[in-house]
Amino acid sequence: MKNNTMEHKTIEYKQSWQDKLPSEASLDDLDDETIDRFVVLAENRLPLVKGQKNKKLLLQKLQLFTKDIYTEKNLKKMGLNERQIKAVLYVKEKGRISNQEYQKLNNCSRNTATNDLRELIEKNIIKTSGKKGQGAYYVFAQ
Repeated sequence: MKNNTMEHKTIEYKQSWQDKLPSEASLDDLDDETIDRFVVLAENRLPLVKGQKNKKLLLQKLQLFTKDIYTEKNLKKMGLNERQIKAVLYVKEKGRISNQEYQKLNNCSRNTATNDLRELIEKNIIKTSGKKGQGAYYVFAQ
């Protein structure tokens, strides 16, 4: 029951402040003073967050900032190539991608697909499903 109450308060808190946040807000867009103000508001509304040292982590946990980081512009800033950008946008739409789907999507070889997917894993953008071989696929890491 305690978990449901905390979850309800978090949702209520998020909804009450949704109109005060820019629609495309990101924690990286905020200065320390603004973050401090949100933390104080969170502490006042949700006493269980008192003592949380990492302020950005606290705000992430409260899910106040849900900016889509997987936009073409952001993916280019991350240094992804065009094939990788297509694949990330594909995962965004479909929820997952296989090596074979990557090859078809980008008209590339199996080795190129494997190397590109490995790089996306190293950049912590996607992760493996845990399956090997024919049934293997990749999903967002977060």
